[in-house]
Amino acid sequence: MPVSDPEKEQLEIMESEDFGNEAGSQAMDAALRSSFVILKVVIAVLVVYLVFSNTFTVEDKKEGAIILSFGKSRTSAEDVWKPGIRFAWPFPIDEKVEIARERPVKSVAAWHAPIGRMEVGDNVNQRPVDAMYDGYAITMDDKIIHVKAEMTYRVSEPSRFTFDFADATTILQLVLDNGLTYSAAEANLSAILENPTAFTETVKRRVDKLVRSYDLGVEVLRVNISGKD
Repeated sequence: MPVSDPEKEQLEIMESEDFGNEAGSQAMDAALRSSFVILKVVIAVLVVYLVFSNTFTVEDKKEGAIILSFGKSRTSAEDVWKPGIRFAWPFPIDEKVEIARERPVKSVAAWHAPIGRMEVGDNVNQRPVDAMYDGYAITMDDKIIHVKAEMTYRVSEPSRFTFDFADATTILQLVLDNGLTYSAAEANLSAILENPTAFTETVKRRVDKLVRSYDLGVEVLRVNISGKD
């Protein structure tokens, strides 16, 4: 039976709609496939980033590092100072603890108060000494001196230095303060002024003794003393 024009037109419309739906489905499938590919690439990049996000480098003769796995060290004593790239899993699996091999510690316990703390002048050498704020040391002949010190130390036992004390650096500063005031109390002012090198050596001996007694895991390299009054 021949198809009338209206029916033919209806069939053509239906066929065109089916073709349009099929084309739309294909386009949707292609878009989804592209999205999945992009998503996989993003996930892969994130995984690589997370795996290597805790990777770091250690500089030769200047720093070291201890890697903790679930709170326990997995770095041997020989490898702490080993230079190069170190791999660690992301936190909380691994945690890196970086250590400076050599560091200075300063003592201003026997020095003037910082400028600006008191409105008594801008020059510490011209303003009067105020015992309420200024630090000082007293010599054996009851003279007041103002000196400051700097000690450079090297970490010899990294695990002990890092984990056996809440703040080993603060202890070292207190040790230097003690070495300065103790040594001043053991010498006359004239002896200190005539031979400041000998006074510095006395301070270092005192500091060495205290460091050994506390077993801080460090070696004192040098001590410098400065001051004019």
